[in-house]
Amino acid sequence: MKGELENAVVFGLGQKADPALIDQVNNWRAVSEFMVNSKLAGVFFRKLQSARLLQVVPDTELERLRQFYYFTALKNKVLLSELGRIREVFAGRNVPLVLLKGASLLLTGAYQMGERYQADLDFLVQGMEREELRSLLKSVGYVPVEHSDRRWWSEEHFIKSGSKGADEIFSVFLEFHWTFRPLNRGRGDELAQAILGQTVSANYRGQSYQVPSQSLQFYQAAIHGSAYHPFDSAYFWVSLADLSALAGKAVDHQLLTNLAEKQGMLEHLGVMCWILSAKLGFAPGLWESAANKNPGLKPVLEKTGQAAWRGLLSPTPISFANLIYLFSRTSLASRARALLELAGLARGERVEVQGKSLKAPRTGFFSQLAARLRKLDREFIRLVWQMARFYRNIRFRIPDDN
Repeated sequence: MKGELENAVVFGLGQKADPALIDQVNNWRAVSEFMVNSKLAGVFFRKLQSARLLQVVPDTELERLRQFYYFTALKNKVLLSELGRIREVFAGRNVPLVLLKGASLLLTGAYQMGERYQADLDFLVQGMEREELRSLLKSVGYVPVEHSDRRWWSEEHFIKSGSKGADEIFSVFLEFHWTFRPLNRGRGDELAQAILGQTVSANYRGQSYQVPSQSLQFYQAAIHGSAYHPFDSAYFWVSLADLSALAGKAVDHQLLTNLAEKQGMLEHLGVMCWILSAKLGFAPGLWESAANKNPGLKPVLEKTGQAAWRGLLSPTPISFANLIYLFSRTSLASRARALLELAGLARGERVEVQGKSLKAPRTGFFSQLAARLRKLDREFIRLVWQMARFYRNIRFRIPDDN
């Protein structure tokens, strides 16, 4: 099954959509489940459609892919319809406001509407206090989302009054960043300042919005799926799709590697670029630029890229968010808290709106690991082993959250 999933992903995200890859797919149920769970079903459906290969997919699985594509298209139109409203709210306040992630990629033409799933609209904002933002958005019908593990660097979340869960088609969630999570050598503001210094205009329905330059869209995608959400399958594959969508465009290699080196993210950038080059056929020059900054770690980056690629090719989602605390430099309190969550003994983050929970607790990682061991999922076991080696080798540091 791993081989069939790999062929499908390479077809969907690779530089060349080779029909021979689809000829080797037989387990379409597993492929469609993986594509939907990893949020790649929209771009995969569109690639099949463009290559005129929809007829090779069994009807039930084709309908599942088709529904995801059109659900995503409508969901994106609902979200983007709020842009004008947000623009009006901030009009005249002389506050820098930059549209990030999926919405910025849609506005700049990297994706068609049905290809890129997004649960919310992300913004980078400066020059406004949190309470001022909360008051402003409450006045136009948005309700704050409360997170139990909120930190000083955390973003602020809002949901439009009347919305239900994140996956409900007419729900609207907003996410505002002032900075990003401090990790390794990065304080969190380096990326924010780089984005603010290199914005471009993108139009939607006759209105202009500020978005990051293509190079910084690329950088944020690479780091989002490998460092901020460390090789978490819920983010990893979407990040890789974003890199694939941007890899053929003009990207400043020097800017990317310099920023990554400054933040201590060069190894994470290198792993994602290795996958992009070795597995998807894109941007070999960028992989070499990242790897040559520290040639001694090149074998570790290659092995980690290979392990992540193969280990995450599974319909079952997995997260390493707490596991990396065991192999990184961090405080004893942070490591103890991570151990409790890994064992399923801590409730984990609570996400609530007016006392109503929006997020189900995750299963403890150790129980997931035991299930994979019973199934003899060798690729997953190899991935866990390689994650430990990777974080030990690069001497990654996670600052205390308190």
